[in-house]
Amino acid sequence: MFYKICRGIANILAHIFYRVKIVRLAPLPEGAAIICCNHTHVFDAIFASIALGPNAKFTAMAKAELFSVPVLGWVCRHLGAFPVKRGQSDITAIKTALRNLKDDKYLLIFPDGRRTFSEEEHANAKAGTGMIALRSGAPVVPMYISPNKRIFSRIDIVVGHPRLETCEGKPDHAAYKAIVDSIMKTILALREEIK
Repeated sequence: MFYKICRGIANILAHIFYRVKIVRLAPLPEGAAIICCNHTHVFDAIFASIALGPNAKFTAMAKAELFSVPVLGWVCRHLGAFPVKRGQSDITAIKTALRNLKDDKYLLIFPDGRRTFSEEEHANAKAGTGMIALRSGAPVVPMYISPNKRIFSRIDIVVGHPRLETCEGKPDHAAYKAIVDSIMKTILALREEIK
């Protein structure tokens, strides 16, 4: 209920202060899905939730530092977010992500792990996204959000085709990294759908 109220308010404010245009190239999967999105602004999770619609069972990985801020941490938890420790292998976050997917939720992940603005930075996308995609078997939905977030500007959100990730042989770090690199290429290619 708290999430729906907050999402509704965010949706109204977003449409007041921005011209939001959403393009869905395919229907969203029923059940679990991993929503992988580029990340250039603190509002990206809000725009992603708007694109997923009001009835999506939605959770997200968020940097652990947010949860140490008293009010903000409470809000993040009640919106369904859970912490991930950046720059290290956070097994607890991986397990939480897999549990949420098992419960048929949408899981929002920013594969870059932080805000990024260049092609070179996208090359540093985190292998954990590939691990979660393979271990869960959930479809990955690529999403592109345009980087310009100036007030009253147009925000384009393109939701791509769901894809299932596979791996030949025993998966390892290199396989996970190859998967996330492919996901990032798909996300960035969605820019071509903006008219």
